[in-house]
Amino acid sequence: MSQTCKHVKTWARSFVVQWLFGLSLGLGLSASKVQAQAPVWEVDASEYQYSASLFFAIVENGVLSADGGNLVGFFDEEGVCRGSSGVTYIESNDSFVGGMLVHFNQLNPPLNALVYVGSMDTIIQAETPVLNLVPQASNGSIFNPVLVAVTYDVASGCTSPSACNFNASAQTDDGSCLYPGCTDESACNFEAAAPCEDLSLCIYAESGYNCAGECVSDADEDGICDAQEVYGCTHPNACNFNDAATEDDCSCVHAILPYDCNGDCLSDQDEDGICDPFEIEGCTDTAACNYLSEATDDDGSCGYCCANSSMDQGVTLRVDTVLQDGVWTALRLYAMLPSAGDRVLAVGGEGIPTLISTTGTFYQGPNGGATAAENNLNEPLHDPLDSWVTIGLDGPATGGSEENPEFFGNEFWSLLFEFGEDIFLSSSQDHGWQVSALATNGLPEADGSVLLGQFTTDGTFQAQLHVQVLFEGAELPTDLLLTYVAPHCGCLDVDACNYDSEAEVSDGFCVYAQEGFDCLGMCIDANENGLCDVEEIPGCTHPWAINFDGEANMDDGSCLVEGCTYTTAVNFDPQATIDDQSCVFDSEEEGDCPDLDGDAAVATSDLLIFLAAFGLICGP
Repeated sequence: MSQTCKHVKTWARSFVVQWLFGLSLGLGLSASKVQAQAPVWEVDASEYQYSASLFFAIVENGVLSADGGNLVGFFDEEGVCRGSSGVTYIESNDSFVGGMLVHFNQLNPPLNALVYVGSMDTIIQAETPVLNLVPQASNGSIFNPVLVAVTYDVASGCTSPSACNFNASAQTDDGSCLYPGCTDESACNFEAAAPCEDLSLCIYAESGYNCAGECVSDADEDGICDAQEVYGCTHPNACNFNDAATEDDCSCVHAILPYDCNGDCLSDQDEDGICDPFEIEGCTDTAACNYLSEATDDDGSCGYCCANSSMDQGVTLRVDTVLQDGVWTALRLYAMLPSAGDRVLAVGGEGIPTLISTTGTFYQGPNGGATAAENNLNEPLHDPLDSWVTIGLDGPATGGSEENPEFFGNEFWSLLFEFGEDIFLSSSQDHGWQVSALATNGLPEADGSVLLGQFTTDGTFQAQLHVQVLFEGAELPTDLLLTYVAPHCGCLDVDACNYDSEAEVSDGFCVYAQEGFDCLGMCIDANENGLCDVEEIPGCTHPWAINFDGEANMDDGSCLVEGCTYTTAVNFDPQATIDDQSCVFDSEEEGDCPDLDGDAAVATSDLLIFLAAFGLICGP
């Protein structure tokens, strides 16, 4: 049977191909995956009255073909082509599908299907599928194509790409593969009879050794045969450094910071046996109120003015000083809860009075409010000394589960507080400030504290609070009475500038005048010589003294002046402190008294003068 078609390029085939490629936008058809172009089988559509569409896929030896170079043609009994098409890869199907128009003049004419197999470059008779060849009929679809099956014997040969005789057209391996070998005579695996060469397969002896592993050289030129190398740790700073090792074996053990190989600290500036990275700063004085048992280095934060706070069911009050500015001291009041699951719900309420007072007044900034919610830390006019009440917040709530505290009951107390007055919540009224049981700011911090307010005062602060606490696991809050009484603390050293004669407890903070100055900053001039004592330089200020000190500005009576120190001498010098033997006496006044030095006493000094003159010849 002849498969020769008329070589007429008709619009029909072009239409089908263009239409299929046009589907690529919507169906993922990829023209780039067409692998080959089959021989030209064309049809003269002008000779036929009818046509039907066909979408097909090719099955090769029972397997759906993935060869884009295949072609299907349908021929009549005379071998005239009635339709043909290649296949195109459809991404949405992940398969190769072809589409064509089959032409005819009579309904369902008998046709013969041929398949061009691109991988074999040959035409094979196919099993002609049953088609519905009536005008405008559709056979199959892109998603459900008509299957055109072919069966053929596959070529056999060597299918291993690394073999010398690899056959790219073979589809089954017949065991005939011949593999390359090493043809370098200097290689340990030299193969003289290798069917082909592949030098990448060659195995060579390690430098300094032969193929038998025998040492023939010193690869690292360290004077030791490679086979005789000693392995060990060669890092000098390692704890297990082996000076006999010639090759490092990765066994080095290094000290773990901050310790050295002996387990001693690499850095311990205060030499207390605790490595600097492990130091904990805090108050180390057991007598201080804020003694921290875990602290290893004292940071100067010790406080000694311990407040007296009552305890009710494990809850106490704590007051911290956060700021001092002149006469004003900003204090923060906390409720200390015993469990992380406890929470403060309110301050105030019926049954228990609340009094937060001062012997002075409470400072109120011009731009603040009675609650922390009105105390915006980011505002340029924020006053850090402002007094306010809160529950767990030092500013407005930031969202989430935080809640700004709200007043309940009579709010007149808050107006008085804003004018610097005490806070008094009567036990006969239900009033105060509160948050809901869902507010997370009612829960304690890691140290168990819940902030209740900031109170800046120029006097002594004390408090009695009605605090409502919802203990962990409880259904209803518990009313607690907590008190805080500040002791009278101050400096107890009478020599200090800030000595407080009324203080009962030392606060550990005495202020002393600078050396040479009084507490008012005035210099001390004890001798009233017009010079501050700290500026005085004692010494000899007489220029004629042998120990004159040019830097001295206060004479201390230490001058040493040579001259005649005998008052009876005619040249007596009252300023002289050292006799220089220069005294001259009036001999006529000496008489018979052997008082040679004229001091009105005959003594050793006279004898010395006599001996000095002994043996001299006197003139007439």
